[in-house]
Order: sequence, then C-alpha cells, then structure tokens
Amino acid sequence: MKLQPSDFWDFSLHKTPCRPQNVSRELSPAKLVYPLRQAFPEGTQGFLYYHLPPNPLPQTAGQVRIRVVQGGAKDPTTSFERSTDLLAPTGRPWSIPYWKLTGNSSDAESLAPIRESLIASGLIDQDTLDKSRHMFTPEIIHDVKAGHSHILHSMNEPFCMRFGTRRKLKLWLVDPRGEGFTSVWVNSHDLELPDSLKEVIVEPEHLKRLWAHVQIEYDAAKFRFATRIIAAYDTTEKIIHESPGERSPIRFLKTDSPEGKDPYEALLSFVPKISQREIKLTQEQAVSEFLLCLLKSPDYRV
Repeated sequence: MKLQPSDFWDFSLHKTPCRPQNVSRELSPAKLVYPLRQAFPEGTQGFLYYHLPPNPLPQTAGQVRIRVVQGGAKDPTTSFERSTDLLAPTGRPWSIPYWKLTGNSSDAESLAPIRESLIASGLIDQDTLDKSRHMFTPEIIHDVKAGHSHILHSMNEPFCMRFGTRRKLKLWLVDPRGEGFTSVWVNSHDLELPDSLKEVIVEPEHLKRLWAHVQIEYDAAKFRFATRIIAAYDTTEKIIHESPGERSPIRFLKTDSPEGKDPYEALLSFVPKISQREIKLTQEQAVSEFLLCLLKSPDYRV
C-alpha cells in the first residue's frame, strides 16, 4: 500500500493526536503518544509509515514512524525521500515498535487500528503476530516501557543510555531463529566520553544532558563482547554528535532462553562467520573477566 497525499497529517503540539486510519468502523481512531506525555514538537507534520526491517532481520524488527516533511508538502512521491524521521527526546527515531502491536502492551487497545491497518495492507501477518505474542510477554514489555531494558534484533542496532548516571540496563536480544532471547547487562557508568566530545562537554553536569547511542560489538582481537558509543545526542542543543568512542567490555552475561544455553554461545550466534576456536576463547575470556570482577569486589552483582 503506497502513501497518498490524503495520508498527510499534522501532529504538531498535540499530546494524543488521533490518526483516523482504522479499517474497522467498530474501532476508535488510533491514539499516538510522544515520550514523557509531552506534546509532539512544533512542525511535526508528514506521514505515518511502516519502516520495514532490512534483510535478514525478522518481521518483528519493524516500526511505525513519522516522516516529517518541510513546508507542508503533501505529495509523498516528491517529499518523502528528502525528509527525515521524527526524533524522540533521546535523538533516536520516534517509533511504535512491533512488540507494541502484539496486544500485550498496556496501550494495545489504542493501537488496534494501526495493527489492523498493517495486517490489511500485508505489511505484517497475523501468524507472526500470534507467535510473537508469546515471546514479547507483558512482563518484558512493561520492563522496556519503564526504561529498564531494550529489545534488540541485531548486534549493530543502536540503543540509548544516559551519560553521568549509575544504572544497569538489560538488553533483550531476539534470537536469530526466533527461539527466544539472550539477555545482556550493561552498566551506564562504564561509558567513556569520546575524546572528540570532551571539548564540547567541559563541565561534569553537562554530561547529564547527553544521551549516548550505543552498539554491541564483537571485539575479535580480544575475544570478547563490548559496547561502543557511536553518537551522542545533546538534549539542550538538539544536536547529534557522531563520534565513535572506545570499546568498553561487557563484564557479565546471562541467558533467558528456555533451553538454558550458555550465554556466550547464544550471543555468538549473532556474530557471522565466527570459528569454533573463537567461540572457545571468548568463553574462556568471559570466565576470566568475571572472576576478576569478583576478586576486585566480593559484592559484585549484575
């Protein structure tokens, strides 16, 4: 289903704009919400569209986004490619992720019209949605919505963490075969400010206005997984500083897969073309680093 000029919508300064795109007349118009219950930013006008996940990511990696067009250009054939997605306060695209459409989210009823429209247009299918409902449980969704965790579908999918805080964040990595999750704990106080940003952030309190955009990477040279800052978003200046930082090792992993797989074995399934030797060395490195943490602090916990 292609976007039409009639799909143009002005969300500006609305707190809960209703998008009248429901298929069934028995459903109310879908209500959209900007983070922290704020009004949508001024100038938020454009097209609500479905961002398809690139191959080989599964259908569950899809997102509903808002494409913001300038000057009120209502023809998507000429304005869409020259436009950008609406950003959330973290500097990442505002979205309604697939897991919110499964029906297990607290706002499932308000999103029902969007879900029905996507099914009717063939962008998502009911069978995958039904299977996903058992994986994206209400408990996991509640944890994600509360800001305590993120759901990721690939190693290079960015997630957000606050600079200048001391908190742990749980990452739920969707198994490539759709068999469950591997969970990873990362610590915000492990994040190091990239050298290129030290000239911009001169006062310690300035750190708290930054959101770090972080990726998980496999460090083949050291046989371990690590986080890397790929950008930082300044919430005051509304500027994204693209500046990769140094890798920070992930110190402890565990798996929540039903089979109870070894955490590193499960996580290594996300790394293409990795050898059995690298898998063995990575597991040995993980044990060494964890034991070192225990020696340094007997009270070490994730």
